[in-house]
Amino acid sequence: MKNYENIYILKGSLTEEQAKKEIEEITKYFESVKTLKKENDVNGFLGKKKLAYEIKSEITGYYYMTYFEGTESKVEKIENQLRLNDNVIKFITIRF
Repeated sequence: MKNYENIYILKGSLTEEQAKKEIEEITKYFESVKTLKKENDVNGFLGKKKLAYEIKSEITGYYYMTYFEGTESKVEKIENQLRLNDNVIKFITIRF
């Protein structure tokens, strides 16, 4: 299994409570695919930040970083799930 880092950005128009609820749901999906690393201190909420440029009419976003391990098919499943989520405006997955 290979190690990956995923950063996704949620809409800044969400309240902080809504963003944290969305993060919990996405984290549960990572766990259901059995990819999430157990060390929770490496995964983290990076806060609400101003975007470098406007994305889908949003100028701010909630950033969240996740480290996980898995196969390419599991990464594909996770990325497809993030694409389908309307509250995720951008994401990137990097293998290291």
